[in-house]
Amino acid sequence: MSADIQTLVSARIELVRTLKTLVIDNLDLDLEQTEVDEDCALFGVGLGLDSIDALQLVLSVEKTFQLSLPTDDLTIYRSINTLADYISTQKGTA
Repeated sequence: MSADIQTLVSARIELVRTLKTLVIDNLDLDLEQTEVDEDCALFGVGLGLDSIDALQLVLSVEKTFQLSLPTDDLTIYRSINTLADYISTQKGTA
């Protein structure tokens, strides 16, 4: 595997870990990172987050990654992976 690809993979793994930590810690979930699947739905069935959780998540992600998250595109918030995709695109690391 080339060094560039290894760097991208490592960055993605770290981004997903960070997002899992934000979700677990800021929303006070009684879960370990290994228990949160990257493709599990954040809202409704899945983790079952609600609108208050959404606000907390958006604020913590914006603060951590120094970016503004749109509230009109709900596809960004489907899972850890979709949120990571959006952040990577905005930060130019995708």
